[in-house]
Amino acid sequence: MIPSGPVLGDSFPTLSDSLSDSPRDPLGELVQEKPTPACVVPPPLVPGDLLCVISPSGGLQPSEKFEQGLNIWRERGYRVHLCEGYNDRWGYLAGQDERRRQQLTSALNNPEYKAILCSRGGYGGTRLLEDWTWPPASEAQPPKWLIGFSDITSLLWSQARLGISGVHGPVLTTLADEPNKSQTRLFGERWGSCSRYVGLRWGDLVAGSQSHRSRR
Repeated sequence: MIPSGPVLGDSFPTLSDSLSDSPRDPLGELVQEKPTPACVVPPPLVPGDLLCVISPSGGLQPSEKFEQGLNIWRERGYRVHLCEGYNDRWGYLAGQDERRRQQLTSALNNPEYKAILCSRGGYGGTRLLEDWTWPPASEAQPPKWLIGFSDITSLLWSQARLGISGVHGPVLTTLADEPNKSQTRLFGERWGSCSRYVGLRWGDLVAGSQSHRSRR
């Protein structure tokens, strides 16, 4: 796993650069942004839990890697359901925007699902956020883990701004390529030590981020 960050030779932004990019009101005064709420951590996953696979971004090609990713979760004892429409295609997207929103909505609203696994990244996640409202979490319907990276980061970011943590980790088409230590961290440490993420904000921990190579 390679941690993200600047490398030798990178140019670092200056204070004036940061201020110039800051939001301003019509008179040019700096606007104080609303702070991101502390993230609530969904219940830990345990073997036997039912997980839902969706494709909110790019279209899924027939792939041995996808099947391998599914098998890794199943071998760990989890039950995996493929959401209706997960393999739809509409150009380079996994179905039209409304169809992909339906996948996400269905996975979020079904109390049987304890986590949402994204099949792949690509492009299209931000399109789902147009005129989108996240279903409210409650005691009867607690928040659930959203797991993915690449284009899925837009959904993780949006959800985190509401105060719900997720996992910036492998999608199903990349999971089999992760080194053993990354898989061990995902399945071994992630759910066994969730309490350490309580109260962290997006700037402190990017939606429960797991650093790894940026592959799709």
